[in-house]
Amino acid sequence: MVSNPVHGLPFLPGTSFKDSTKTAFHRSQTLSYRNGYAIVRRPTVGIGGDRLQFNQLSQAELDELASKAPVLTYGQPKQAPPADFIPAHVAFDKKLL
Repeated sequence: MVSNPVHGLPFLPGTSFKDSTKTAFHRSQTLSYRNGYAIVRRPTVGIGGDRLQFNQLSQAELDELASKAPVLTYGQPKQAPPADFIPAHVAFDKKLL
């Protein structure tokens, strides 16, 4: 989409130029029907015919996201309050041992 800037010039806005040879800016269709059901396809070619790059996550990154999802959504888990303490002399009151 953007060609390399001219050598010797710093990278500033306006020093890079778009490819003027591109004239077709079609958008590929991503929805089709099969047996009456809508099928969504991911586009492989972007506007202007450029290939789209997909972010591929490694298995370790997927596992990390899966383990952190509840923390990211709900925050840090809170500890349950301790159970009510009942002394032994009250628990065994009026019971035959």
